[in-house]
Amino acid sequence: MDKSFVVSGTVKGNIANDGYAFLYHDNKQDSVKIVDNAFEFKGSVKDTLVAQIGVTSAANAPQFYLENSKITLQISVNETVKNGSPVQNVHIDALNGSRSAQISEEYQKFYQSNVGKKDFNKLLYSKLKTFIRKHRSHPFSGAILAELALVNPVLTKSELNQLYSLLDLTKQTDQNLTLFKKGIEKLDKYGVGKPFSDFNLPDQNGKIVNFKDYAGKLILVDFWASWCKPCREKILN
Repeated sequence: MDKSFVVSGTVKGNIANDGYAFLYHDNKQDSVKIVDNAFEFKGSVKDTLVAQIGVTSAANAPQFYLENSKITLQISVNETVKNGSPVQNVHIDALNGSRSAQISEEYQKFYQSNVGKKDFNKLLYSKLKTFIRKHRSHPFSGAILAELALVNPVLTKSELNQLYSLLDLTKQTDQNLTLFKKGIEKLDKYGVGKPFSDFNLPDQNGKIVNFKDYAGKLILVDFWASWCKPCREKILN
């Protein structure tokens, strides 16, 4: 196992060659000059952890898992307009060379290959029991459970708590542990198998829709945002 890391990368987009790349981890900030649209960081970490990569003038710094290995990043800088002013945003287009990337790819391939199956929740629970036992100290395992508890509750509260008990909590981020606990608390009221909350809302024609009027019927609830143009077009059409 490597005792140090090398994070090298290329930058695509509108950024001057005299700009800097920034690496954030362990409450530290490191910086290097971008030369010929390339950069390189060297150092060491005790454990795999969440880090961020940023560039001069960019408004964000996307996350990735930093570990003692040779990690290659391909990032792009795109300019958007926010509140009438141009804003640069960084995106990680590709990441190679880390064990973390392999772990993430393993889970994503399983998820995408099985999510449409009728017994997906059972398959997912079985997969995660093996996956988390194998990667109990990796922060990605905690991130998965945080998402499943708070954003994508396809597993029961009991199943999530059993998976949580397999984690090495000392290696997880405080953020993911907090998000998991918030999600678990909400599952008592909003989890799979719980009654949907009653509501009264106007439809696209201004008519008030009462959820109770559809009791006993099959109902599809589609969540969308007013800023989502394709969503609005779909509703209006």
